[in-house]
Amino acid sequence: PSTVEVVQHIPTLFDIKEAAKILSVSPRTIRRLLAEGAIAYNRVGTQIRITEPDIIRYMSGTWVPAASS
Repeated sequence: PSTVEVVQHIPTLFDIKEAAKILSVSPRTIRRLLAEGAIAYNRVGTQIRITEPDIIRYMSGTWVPAASS
């Protein structure tokens, strides 16, 4: 696949402030939801990033957290 095709499949990443704005909650609420496992997230270096599909899963209530190890 070409670089353009690969980039088109990368989901949009949001930081905590952006996710809070999308969900109309405070950044503190997003941090709490992340800590509770209610929203999945990725770390990019030291930064937390939330994908658009993970926000949609949270909003739809269909996301089920993985069992803790």
